[in-house]
Amino acid sequence: MTQYDNEGQFSLWKNKAKESGNTYLTIKFTLNGEEYKVNLFKNDYKKEDKHPDYRGKLEPPPEPRGADKPADDEQDDGVPF
Repeated sequence: MTQYDNEGQFSLWKNKAKESGNTYLTIKFTLNGEEYKVNLFKNDYKKEDKHPDYRGKLEPPPEPRGADKPADDEQDDGVPF
């Protein structure tokens, strides 16, 4: 079976917010082996042509499971050394 390299490719979804009903876009892409997600919202504060049409938020890749726990030898037991 052929393996495909998804590096530099992205996927785009058009979504509708549950509460407000506003439409927004979600883009997912892979960069250096990490999957990122960007949500784009219509810029409600646009007053001039030079203002952006959309505003966005980049969500970094999720932390690996267990990454928030210190290793056994790094556990803080109150000893200053």
